Amino acid sequence: MAETKSTLTPEEYQSLSKSTQAKIKIINSQKTVTLVERLDQLESEYEKAVRNATDNKNANTTFIANMGSDSQAVKEFMAGLQCPELNESGKKTTVAEREAWLMKQRKDNPELLVLIERQKSAAFILEADRNQIDIMSHRIANVRAVLALRTAQLNFLSE
Repeated sequence: MAETKSTLTPEEYQSLSKSTQAKIKIINSQKTVTLVERLDQLESEYEKAVRNATDNKNANTTFIANMGSDSQAVKEFMAGLQCPELNESGKKTTVAEREAWLMKQRKDNPELLVLIERQKSAAFILEADRNQIDIMSHRIANVRAVLALRTAQLNFLSE
């Protein structure tokens, strides 16, 4: 990685006061270029993470669950299930019995279990993507804060 170097000749450098020489040494040791390169790298990684999250979201659209609800794929499958019209005693099934039957299907129906597992997997992937984007945002903010501090230091030393 490149570092900032003084453009003064050795003779010009020697003619400067000791405090100015010390300031130049401090400025040259700041490694600002390294930080800028790191910021560029982090921003590139952030863009990749956002694109990846978008791709994952698009690929799992039908398996994304809404707040406390099932995904579109699970809802459609469950809507296609036919509850028996009569219960064990030969009477018409009640709403509560139909709900109980649907809940039982969530545990017993292998096709529905696969869809529910895919829904959980999609939720996990999307949450992992969100976490990665948040972490990248914090890293970028940290590097920017260090760069701001270095800028303030350089401004102070340039006086």
